[in-house]
Amino acid sequence: AAMIAGAERGIGRAVAEALAKEGVHVGLVARTESHLQQAAEALKAYNVNVAYVAADVSNIDAANEAIATLKEQLGDADILINNAGICEFGTVLDMDPQRWKEIIDVNLFGTYNITRAVLPQLIEKNAGDIINISSTSGLSGAGTSSAYSASKFAVIGFSESLAQEVRRN
Repeated sequence: AAMIAGAERGIGRAVAEALAKEGVHVGLVARTESHLQQAAEALKAYNVNVAYVAADVSNIDAANEAIATLKEQLGDADILINNAGICEFGTVLDMDPQRWKEIIDVNLFGTYNITRAVLPQLIEKNAGDIINISSTSGLSGAGTSSAYSASKFAVIGFSESLAQEVRRN
């Protein structure tokens, strides 16, 4: 099964659809239950098992509970796609500090939380793939994107470090 965070629309939903077309069972995690329900209904047309959990991935307990629920419904993960994120722009002085923190929490800590919840499943079977969606903003910062760029730079660093920790040649 593939577990996909940020699966309710955009890239996450497109990835879920592409995997479902290939016969992969999909577990969807995102904040908005109504969007998840719509996505799940559409994906069932591909004759795969689809499960979903509405959760705030920036909350480690919610992330753990979401992955535990998806595991109960679909079995162990074979693939993890971390796509949950907030893209919002504003200057450092104009953006509310709490919003700046929320972007970091969802984009970076959400990736960490979901990865940490799924990783034991992959390690136990010594197989699987983790794909963390970043952005070109994680390669080069731009004006009015300090929070988004910082979070996406961090996702790239996290991904590179994680690969060194768990990859086996």
